[in-house]
Amino acid sequence: MFRRLKVLRPPTLGAIFALSLGMAAGSHANAALLVEYNFDGNANDSSGNGYNGSLQGDAGFAAGQFGQALQLDGSGDVVNVALPTQTFSAFTIELWANSTSSSPSNDHLISLNDANNFIVLWNQTSNSVSGYSTGLSNVNLVGSFSPPIVAGEWFHLAYTWDGLEKKLFKDGQLIGSTAATGTLTPIDASNPNLAIGARYNGGQYWDGGIDNVRIYDHALSQAELGFFTDNASSVPEPGVFAILGLGFAAIGYARRKRAA
Repeated sequence: MFRRLKVLRPPTLGAIFALSLGMAAGSHANAALLVEYNFDGNANDSSGNGYNGSLQGDAGFAAGQFGQALQLDGSGDVVNVALPTQTFSAFTIELWANSTSSSPSNDHLISLNDANNFIVLWNQTSNSVSGYSTGLSNVNLVGSFSPPIVAGEWFHLAYTWDGLEKKLFKDGQLIGSTAATGTLTPIDASNPNLAIGARYNGGQYWDGGIDNVRIYDHALSQAELGFFTDNASSVPEPGVFAILGLGFAAIGYARRKRAA
């Protein structure tokens, strides 16, 4: 009348454990990373693609949100990067920043561009940021937030486009979105075409720190943003804990059966 339960043997338990670890490691690996700058004493690209940056002015490094960060004084400081020609059908630009001023205004945090085409993330006021993309309908998206930027405090910004909708996030929260379709003209590789901390052609320099800059050729989901993952790269997601729990329960059951 009753069927005997099959006890999971060690190889099966090992498979469950391996599966859970694989889920934890791969949960944020669904987007191609174009560049990554952690600014731990240099402007090297840690994505593995080799697009290292060049410091201009007297840009340097100081204590960051994670390790060290790029430190800019708002007067001629910028990191320039020469990327190959890029054609984006989707993207994510994200970074951490702080400002030495409590009222930063019209400063560019990052600009991916050539002479005619722009993908730009910049702050308009102390409580709003803008994501601008030449070639898309609804070229400019403004996101507002409260409370405003506080001098010396780190915050996270992200700008995404999935081919249909643009979104802006501050500290992991959606602060603006709009439908946006069209074609982004290829970003020309004829000049250094990625500027971190300034407008593409100079000016509008950021005064403060910038850390953990990343550009993807994919629109990250809200949960995948660095605001959530930079501090939790080694913490499994809730579903992983459930799988681990099942595995350990099976181990306990097997031990009790042997003891009986």
